[in-house]
Formats: sequence, structure tokens, C-alpha cells
Amino acid sequence: MDDGIKARNLVKYVEAAMNSSNVKAIVLRVDSPGGDALASDLIAEVLRKGKGKKPIIVSQGYVAASGGYWLSMFSDTIVAAPNTITGSVGVIGSFMFNKSLKQDLGLSVDHVQKGKFADLGFGATLPLIGISLPDRDFTDEELKMAETGIKTLYKGFVEKVALGRKNLLMI
Repeated sequence: MDDGIKARNLVKYVEAAMNSSNVKAIVLRVDSPGGDALASDLIAEVLRKGKGKKPIIVSQGYVAASGGYWLSMFSDTIVAAPNTITGSVGVIGSFMFNKSLKQDLGLSVDHVQKGKFADLGFGATLPLIGISLPDRDFTDEELKMAETGIKTLYKGFVEKVALGRKNLLMI
């Protein structure tokens, strides 16, 4: 949300440009293999809401795939080179957990749990890099919930692409 495209800031800039009488069109350069679905959706949504206020043009760089395409789908015009890699409507998810690294490093943690899933993300924060590594893998029930979440995200992405491409001019 605050790295890469910095979605929160970009949304503010696009809103300000949409509301400015000095700005005649919104031109967004997209060069991305993808990324965070929420960040992409926040930007795509502000473009969707601004559609019709002024022309929205997306210039695609080397790659505008997945989240990069998500940013493009509500534009009035997409400009891409013949060698631009674009499209790739899909989502992925991953989950890493600790098998023995924490113990190998000599780290230990304690926790108090109330609730069936309360310990899912619980684990040691690795020194120097600040990443938390959960102590356990998904249970079968949690895996099904994660799969449902990913499939729901994918379905929403496909629906938004279909909506956004309805009036899209490809040149």
C-alpha cells in the first residue's frame, strides 16, 4: 500500500487531477508485472469513478500484467507497444510458516490464545529483516477458507475486467 505504486498517495493525486480545471486528461504510465490486489483495486476504482470527467489514458510499458492490467482496465485508451506484455488476469496466494528456523536461531515466543484461528499468524519476528514467520501451517479448514478467498478475489477481478473492457478502445 505504501511501497511500489504507493496506492494511497496515487489515489489522492488522481482525485486532485480529476477535480482540477487545469488538468485536461489523466495519463497514467503502467509498467508492472502485478502486485497487491488491494492497491491495484484502489487505483482502478478512482479511475472508474472519474471516467467521463476527463479522458483517462494508460500508457503501458514493458509489462502491464495482473495488477498492472488492473490499473489499465477503466481507462478510455490504452497505448501499448507491440512487445508490451499485457493481460494476465489472475491472482495468486502464498503462505510460509516456520518448521525449524526459529528454533535453529535460538528464538522462542509465548502466546495466549482465545479463538479457533487466533494463532494462525502468530510467530517470531525474524531479527534484522522484521518479517514475522507464523509457527504453523494452515489446518484443512483454514486452507479451504484461503482457497475460497483467492477464488472470490479472482472472480471479482474477472468481473471488473469485463466491466472495464466493455467500452475500451485498444490501439
